[in-house]
Amino acid sequence: MEKHRIAAGACIYREGDISDSIYLVRAGEVEVTSLYPETGQVVEQTLRPGQLLGEMELVDGRPRTATAQARSECLLLEIQRSELLNLLQDSWQATAVLGKIHCDRLSKLLYESSLEAELARLKLEMHLKIREAILQHEQRVIQSHHGMLAIAIPILLLAGWLCWSWTVPMGSAYVASF
Repeated sequence: MEKHRIAAGACIYREGDISDSIYLVRAGEVEVTSLYPETGQVVEQTLRPGQLLGEMELVDGRPRTATAQARSECLLLEIQRSELLNLLQDSWQATAVLGKIHCDRLSKLLYESSLEAELARLKLEMHLKIREAILQHEQRVIQSHHGMLAIAIPILLLAGWLCWSWTVPMGSAYVASF
């Protein structure tokens, strides 16, 4: 375990970084943000003393799914993955606490009627609908291009034949063979 004093505005980790540790907020506030192409940077949650960050990705081995930045000067306790796994293996109490944190977070997102839970549900729904709309648009563009090719090829062939026929003299034996 290692203590870190983080200046206000400093980045703790970025979305896509490797998850190799979790952080316990001892003092200050940390903002967890996500970048959305349609709306820009959005604050997903603000963590205060006593709260963990980065544990979801650490447990399932995914890269970081959001960016964490100090909202104010912070004191963080960093716990490396190996230290956490040893702690969880040796202490059923630590395992129970981490399990409760996961359950609380999932319950909050799935069952509470809080504004934050509703926003999380709407955000997920919005992402799915945007993805579906983009795929449908791309399919329409591809179909449109196929339709344009079906029209353009005969026109280009006709135009080429007309250009060729105007350049060949009318009494030519080559034209007579057609």
